Amino acid sequence: MDHGADFETLREALGHPDLSGEEAARAAADYLRRGQASIREAYAAGASGRTLLRLRTALIDRLLAAAWVRAGLEGPGKVLVAVGGYGRAELAPHSDVDFLVLLPEAEAEALGPAVERLLYLLWDGGLELGHSVRTLAECVSVADGDATARTALLECRHLAGDAEAYAVFEAAMLGEVHSQRVETYVKERLADWRARRERFGRTVYRLEPDLKLGRGGQRDLQTAMWIARVCHHVAGLSDLARHDLIEAVDRDSLASARDFLWRVRCGLHYRAGRRMDLLTFDAQEALALELGYQDETHQLAVEHFMRDTYLAAREVDRIARGIIERSTDALVPEAARPPREPLGPGLLRVGERLEFDREADVEHDPDLCLRAIAVADREALSLASRARDRLRTAARNIPEREWQQPARVALLRERVEAAEGAGTFLELLHETGLLAQLLPELGRVAGLWQHDLYHAYTVDVHSIFAATRYLRLRSGAREDARFGPLSRAVDRPFVLFLAVLLHDVGKGLGGGHSEKGAAMMPAVAARLGLAEREAADLEWLVRAHLLMSHLSQRRDLADPDLIDGFAAEVRNLSRLRMLTLLTHVDASTTGEAAWTEWKASLLWQLHERTAERLGAEEGGPELIDEARARLRAALGPGEAVEAFLASLPERYLLAVEPAAALRHRELLARLDEGEAAALELDADTGGRVETLTIAGRDREGLLADLSGLLAAHRRSILSAQVFSLDDGRVIDVFELEAHAPAPEPGLPGGVGPAVSADPLLPQELCRAVTEPGWGSEEARRRLSRSRLEQRPVPSVPVRIRVDNEVSSAHTVIDVFGPDRLGLLHAITAALHREGISVALARVATEAHRATDAFYVVAAGGRKITAPETIEALRKELAAAVRG
Repeated sequence: MDHGADFETLREALGHPDLSGEEAARAAADYLRRGQASIREAYAAGASGRTLLRLRTALIDRLLAAAWVRAGLEGPGKVLVAVGGYGRAELAPHSDVDFLVLLPEAEAEALGPAVERLLYLLWDGGLELGHSVRTLAECVSVADGDATARTALLECRHLAGDAEAYAVFEAAMLGEVHSQRVETYVKERLADWRARRERFGRTVYRLEPDLKLGRGGQRDLQTAMWIARVCHHVAGLSDLARHDLIEAVDRDSLASARDFLWRVRCGLHYRAGRRMDLLTFDAQEALALELGYQDETHQLAVEHFMRDTYLAAREVDRIARGIIERSTDALVPEAARPPREPLGPGLLRVGERLEFDREADVEHDPDLCLRAIAVADREALSLASRARDRLRTAARNIPEREWQQPARVALLRERVEAAEGAGTFLELLHETGLLAQLLPELGRVAGLWQHDLYHAYTVDVHSIFAATRYLRLRSGAREDARFGPLSRAVDRPFVLFLAVLLHDVGKGLGGGHSEKGAAMMPAVAARLGLAEREAADLEWLVRAHLLMSHLSQRRDLADPDLIDGFAAEVRNLSRLRMLTLLTHVDASTTGEAAWTEWKASLLWQLHERTAERLGAEEGGPELIDEARARLRAALGPGEAVEAFLASLPERYLLAVEPAAALRHRELLARLDEGEAAALELDADTGGRVETLTIAGRDREGLLADLSGLLAAHRRSILSAQVFSLDDGRVIDVFELEAHAPAPEPGLPGGVGPAVSADPLLPQELCRAVTEPGWGSEEARRRLSRSRLEQRPVPSVPVRIRVDNEVSSAHTVIDVFGPDRLGLLHAITAALHREGISVALARVATEAHRATDAFYVVAAGGRKITAPETIEALRKELAAAVRG
């Protein structure tokens, strides 16, 4: 695109001696407006990111050159220098325009008015500036004392003025780096690089990635190029291969990835109308459509767009790390380099890295490739940059049939069954492309991303993280009092390892990814040479990998029918151990906040109760009678105890441990002494979950009132159980997410600090028990008064599912929708309006998604079966969720 005509008009206008300052500013503003509008048209027409940045750079170059002449700054020793991103000619639509006015020392003070004319013309013309005015000596002094300034001055480019003075300045800046010692400069840049990775995350797969400062962003590549420049005088990407800092194929891949990310960053700037580098959820959806992506049958446009974004960032991250490693290796004197120690045919240990012998035929020898990975894992070595590149070449060059041999997968089985190390071989296989050759099903989902807050990583990376966590549990590198010993009790660890790696390979093919993934497993098992029982277990694990999360988080674990049904599905303890571990490592690596101690405890309860059932002999005592006997033994003899036991519903007998029943009796005793309501707060040993127990007179709508009041006090409810006694009293038990230290024993009424720190909450909870509707009214009043602007998040569809099969005594209602404060109150209030009582509420939150379950009965304790009633209930609950 040529802005020559506009520039000639601008230059003529600014060069006219009778043009006032105000008229000159208007001419500059008009030039900028026209030029920027045409660049935006180029963006809309599909121009590449590199083209867009160069067009804006050229536009600003011309404006500054014309303004330089009008300000009267031409002449010996005076130079206009672009620095920083502007010096690199990388100006996004709202990037800072950083430049230096370099003046001869003898004239610096006298030229002050001319410099002011330059700056005011640009400011009044509408340009955002980052500028400095210095002499050469001042530049050297600044570079000497400030590493950031030293880097900005290294990225200089001549704009206007004395070319010979500029050459002296450029040499002085590079000389200043060398006078400070290149090693010192490189250490400074590497320290910044590591600190930034700590701050912005160690993965490119951020839910809302920062395209400039995040991993795989613009600053990673800049850091690599800065280091390459001072170490090897590299001027640009084309120089990298010449200095053996990058492979030719990677140079093209890097240029493509950089160009894609630049174009996305330009779109962000245009959309925000300002400098913006954070790719937020709302921006992701808008840019996906703007950049030409379309929804497909099994993938949203935004998911396809983000997959490309992550893959581009991954390339930048990988290649930039290689450039940095090769550049810094050259700084080490020959005498100080670590020795090259043989590690078997073709392999060498060089310090803390593994390298290949130069004569090794890596690119055509799959056995050598896999042996290198195994040795690196066993010896705790990283792969040298050149070794990684050679393995990536091998992954591309060696025919697929060579990888698809059972003998090749022996490496995986050997490393898993060795139960040693931290499982780093998986990441090495993935990074080099070898894992996708060994397990092409996993390669199909590389970079596949789901547009929600719950899944923090792409499908392939999540699967590798999950499998690595399993290996760390098995080896003891990651200790866990419950799941660690269980992992070492698994009798077929390789089958479980494969199930963890492949459990999500059915994603991206439409709904029901568990079934679709399971359907792929017979072919996988045959290709890998698995035994018949191993193949059957692998298929079952992939099909059932969501089952335990569903049951533990959304179903009543005190229901003996549920445990019986699950035990029948699992069939044996071997499968139960594997499925429990698969569930744990899957859920705990989904995202930063996806797994909590509360969810872990529920999973463990399901495992323990099912293991007990699978190990029990047939014909044991009745569960209800056994539970009642346990409580009687704990509470002691007496008529009062018998009356208490007689008043308890069967669910209570199966769900409540004797220690909790003792505390419940004490609360009920306080009611007998005249208190209208009694409450207690207790915490688990980790302080992560608090149990709030409230005793009072039973009535309709009590759960809605209590949950509403808790929401008004910003308490997050994990579950709620309602035990209605035959004598008209009720015990409501809430599991709350803790946000305060564990309660101290001995406080009045058993109320811990989390409640007593808010002195109004205990008395308000008691009031909510005794005054029907008051808690709900308070919730509406306070929540409506305190609404805050919400960050944009991916949309969540509302679904209501009614199930009369899962429980013999209750209708189970599953509610799916966007989570928000007070949602439990909204749902229970809607159920109350329909005359429906809640016995158990299980509140499971997946980031911004609510996946709640309610065990309910209609009036008279009946299930809800009439189709018209169920349909009306669905509509009422959907409206409450959207509320």
